[in-house]
Amino acid sequence: MPSTQQSRFRWLVYLPVVLAVLAGSGLRIQSLTESLWLDEMHTAWVATGEFHEIVDRAQIGNQSPFYPALVWLSTQTFGENEFAVRLLSLVAGVALIVTSFLLIDRWCQAPLIAGLVAWLIAVDPHSIFFSQEARPYAWVQWFGLLQVAAFAAVLEEDTKRRRAAWITTTIILFYLHYTSLLILVGEAVFWLVRKVTQQDVRRDFTTRLVDVGLILLATVPCWSHLWAITGRRGNWSIFVDSPSWLEVVLVFRLDIWIGIPLAILVCLGAIAKLTGLPVWDSKLLAKERLWLIGCCFCVPLLTAWGLTEFDLFRVFFRRYLMVIAALPMLAAGLLATGLPSIGPLRPSVRTSYCVLTGLVAAMLLLPTPAFLVNGVPHRHSFEDWRGAIGLVSEQASRDWPVFLRAGLIEDRDLRSEKATQELVRYCLYPVRNIYPLDIPGEKLFSLPSQRSWEVSSDEIEAIEQAGGVWLLVRGSPETAEHIGRRLVEWLAPRSQLSLSVKRHGFGLLSVLELTATND
Repeated sequence: MPSTQQSRFRWLVYLPVVLAVLAGSGLRIQSLTESLWLDEMHTAWVATGEFHEIVDRAQIGNQSPFYPALVWLSTQTFGENEFAVRLLSLVAGVALIVTSFLLIDRWCQAPLIAGLVAWLIAVDPHSIFFSQEARPYAWVQWFGLLQVAAFAAVLEEDTKRRRAAWITTTIILFYLHYTSLLILVGEAVFWLVRKVTQQDVRRDFTTRLVDVGLILLATVPCWSHLWAITGRRGNWSIFVDSPSWLEVVLVFRLDIWIGIPLAILVCLGAIAKLTGLPVWDSKLLAKERLWLIGCCFCVPLLTAWGLTEFDLFRVFFRRYLMVIAALPMLAAGLLATGLPSIGPLRPSVRTSYCVLTGLVAAMLLLPTPAFLVNGVPHRHSFEDWRGAIGLVSEQASRDWPVFLRAGLIEDRDLRSEKATQELVRYCLYPVRNIYPLDIPGEKLFSLPSQRSWEVSSDEIEAIEQAGGVWLLVRGSPETAEHIGRRLVEWLAPRSQLSLSVKRHGFGLLSVLELTATND
C-alpha cells in the first residue's frame, strides 16, 4: 500500500516545473505590447526593411544579422508591431525555463531539484526583462545553456553526434552575439583542469583542436565586421565603466542565487548539529557538474572584467555576458544534490531546501516594478517612442522640421567629414520604423549627442521658414531642457527668431516644442 500511495503522488515532484512555466510565461507576456525603446527599434528597423538590407542595417549598428533575420520572418508572418518584433524573445525565455528543467533532471535524476532551477529562472528579473525585449539576449541565454549541456555531453562520451551538437550550438551562439564566445574560455579551463586532476589519459587534444578549428572556420564571414568593430571599440567607453569587485558579484545577483542557498545550507547544518540528524552527504553532491558550471560562469566573468579593466575591450556589460546568466541558478539547484531526499524528517531536507530557496528568491525578486509614463504603468521600456512620435504626427499640419537627438554611440561623426549617407540614415532609424514619422526627408535632421544645439545654417533656415521646430531628445528631462535652452541661445544671434520651449515627457524621452514668439 505505501508503495502504491507513493507512486500515486509521484506526479507532485513535477508540480514546481509546471508552476515555473505558468508563472514564467505570465511574467514574460506582460509588457510585450509596450512601446519599443531605442535598441529594440534598431532590431525593428533591420527587420522591417527588405531582406537584402538586413546584413548592412544590422552591421552598421554593431550587430550580427542572424537574429534580426529571424525577427524579419516573424514580422512577415504577424505584421510590423511590437508583439511580432518581441515574440521570438518570449519563445526563447519560456524555452529556457523548460530546458533548464530537462537538463538538471537528466544530470541528477531529481525532478524536484530541476523544478527549483526552472522556478529560479522563471522569477529572475534579468531573464524576464530580456524575454520581453526585441534583442538577441534571451536567445543567447537559451543557447548558452544548450551549449554547456552539449559540452558536458561530449565530456561524458566523445561521439561525433555530440561533438556536432557542441560545435553547432557554439556557432549559433556566435552569430547571435559575438561576445558569447567567452563561454569557450571557461570550458577550456575546465577541460584542462579536468585533464590534470583526473589524469584523463584520453588523447582528445587533437579532436578538441579540430572542433575549435571548425568553429573558427564558421566565423570567417564575420571577420571583416569584427575587425571594423575593433576599430570602434573606444565608443564603448561612453557607457561601459571599469567595474568594481562589488559589481562583479552583483551583475548577476550572486548574493541571491548563491548567497541564499549557502545561508539555507548553513541553517540546515546548524539544525543537524543540534539534533544529530544527517542533512548532508558529500558523496551525493554533483561535484563535477558544479565545477563545470563554476568554470563556465567565473572564467568568462573574470575574463570580461580583465579586458575591461585594462581597456582592451570593454565587454563587462550585463548584455554582453548573458551567455552565462542562467548558470548561477543551475548552481543553486546542484547544491541540493548533497542533501538526502529521504530520511527521518518529513518533508525531507532536500524538499525543505528547495521550497525555502524558491520562496525567498521569489519574495526578494518579485513583483517586477512598474513606473508611470504619462500616467500609464510601464514595466519594460523607459522610453515611450510610440507616444512621442504620435504627438509629433498629430501636429503634422504645422509642417515644422524635426530634429532627432537619439544619443547613439555612432553619432559622434555626424558633424565630421566621416559622415556618410549610410550613417545619417542609420541615426534616423528611430523615426523610420514601426513608428514612422511621415514627414519629408528634407525636414528631418539627426543631431549628434555632443553639442547637439550647434545646428547648421541650412537647419536654421528650415526653422525660420517654418516658425518652429520639434526636438526629440533621448535622455533625462534635465538633459532635454538643457539642450533646448542651449539651442535657443545658439539661434538667438544667428536668426530672426525668438523661441519659447515647452517639454513633453515620455519617460527618458522628451519632445521639445520650440515655437516662434513675437518678442
